[in-house]
Formats: sequence, C-alpha cells, structure tokens
Amino acid sequence: LQRLAAEAGLDEHRVSEVLASSELADRVDSDARAARTAGIGGTPHLLVGHRTHLAGPATVGGYLALIRQAMAS
Repeated sequence: LQRLAAEAGLDEHRVSEVLASSELADRVDSDARAARTAGIGGTPHLLVGHRTHLAGPATVGGYLALIRQAMAS
C-alpha cells in the first residue's frame, strides 16, 4: 500500500505513519456509519447527489443512466 501511495504521488513516509496509527480511525468510522445510513453496503459504489446509487461494477450505460436519473430528480 505504501508503494502504491508513493506511485500515486503521496508522501510514502506520511502514509506509513497514518497506517501505523489510529490517527484517522474516528474519521473512517464516521464515514462508514454515513455510508451505511445512505444504504451503501459495499464497494464499488457510486453515490450522486446524496440520493442516486449505483452499486457494484458498472458499464458506461449504467453510469449514463445514473447521471440522467440524478439530473431528472
């Protein structure tokens, strides 16, 4: 994970520190609770406008349908 973070341009040392600590645990827990409240139960999952969902792997057509649905509501 650290190597991938470095390849993505992140500070590898900082990533190592965060992974070894509980520094962001409260934020992660809060995000997980918010996801469950929104009806998100797994990944991948795309949420548009806090109300339109697309769960699981999707096709281009699936993404387009999601965008159209979000724009119509």
